[in-house]
Amino acid sequence: MQSLVDPRNEKAQALKKKVEGKGQFFTYEVYMNYSCVYLIADALQRAASADRAKLTAALASSTFSGHVMPYGPTKFVNGQNEGAAPVNTQVLDNDIKVILPPSFANAKPVFPMPA
Repeated sequence: MQSLVDPRNEKAQALKKKVEGKGQFFTYEVYMNYSCVYLIADALQRAASADRAKLTAALASSTFSGHVMPYGPTKFVNGQNEGAAPVNTQVLDNDIKVILPPSFANAKPVFPMPA
């Protein structure tokens, strides 16, 4: 399954292949945590310190785009990631597909769903 992961992102597809190659399910918590660890690593590198204030400042100025999620670069405003975006998914061919927005879709919506 790949709901909410960017289906057009080569890094996302490589991660999916690696996870499924180990007999595991490619679920939400896998790619969310993968992206979160890379976001924190980016902030730690830019802060050049594990000092809380420096790390917080690095996160606040983040424009991290190395994630596997279907949205733009991370941009925190008042603690909220304004680079995040909602996506609409639909189960097609026994897999969860992104159908909207078109910039991240790997399938077209099917409506009405056949019985």
